[in-house]
Parts: sequence; structure tokens; C-alpha cells
Amino acid sequence: MERPPKRRWLTYSIRTLLVSVTVFCVWLAWATKWISDRHQAADRSQGVYLDGEAPAPWSLRILGEKGAAFVMINVYAENLRAADKLAKLALHGLGRLAQARKGRHA
Repeated sequence: MERPPKRRWLTYSIRTLLVSVTVFCVWLAWATKWISDRHQAADRSQGVYLDGEAPAPWSLRILGEKGAAFVMINVYAENLRAADKLAKLALHGLGRLAQARKGRHA
């Protein structure tokens, strides 16, 4: 009596594996660069105050990044570029926070 062939549950090609790993690595590089830029901007600026606890987006939270509910930036002429960069990063994070809150309350 012949046994039926074993069913293969997960079959994928090497190409699929390589594409998946590449997409994951691109996301990881983007996320770590974003975190690094955020920390550098905050470290270089002497008038930056982060206050309150807020959840970071999940994609950054799994990398250990913490959120801030309030960001205050005192702009001085000597660090105008750093403050502008930090403001852009903060607004990007606040947009994601607002989206997360909408999803939680919906």
C-alpha cells in the first residue's frame, strides 16, 4: 500500500527569501537612521525639552525608542539648522501619534 506524499506547508523560492530579507533590511536601516537623526538633533540643540510619556509608533517602539508627548524648542541663531531639523522630526512623530490615537479610539 502506497502512502500519500507529505504535504509541504511552507514552500517559497530563494528569490522570495532574498526579496523579503532585503525589504526588512531597508526598513531597519530607515528606522535606525530616523532614530539616530532624532537623537543627534536633540543632543546638538541646547534648547530642546521633551516632556511627558507617549507611545512611539510601533515600528520604532520595537527598536526601543520612547515617545514624547510634548516637545519644546527654543531657537537661537547659532543652532537654527538643528532646531529646524528637530522640528521636522517631531512633527513627523506627532502625525504618527495622532494616527495611533485615532485607531485606538475608533
